[in-house]
Amino acid sequence: MEFDIQINQIVPSMGYRTLYIEANQPGNVIAAKSDAEGILENAFWQIALNEDGSLQLVDKDSGVRYDRVLQIG
Repeated sequence: MEFDIQINQIVPSMGYRTLYIEANQPGNVIAAKSDAEGILENAFWQIALNEDGSLQLVDKDSGVRYDRVLQIG
């Protein structure tokens, strides 16, 4: 038996939060956003997936772009 569980909770830094999962209880289904395919972004970084599978990182504060990061192969 396999389940896909996604949890959206705030966890304090250097801390933890206990969560309980109850069987046979439906949850809220929220569709994933697909505005920008292959891009992760927060206030500090923009991370894009290159065609070769490597990553491109952009530091938003300095504007420095790091290309082909975490390239495997």
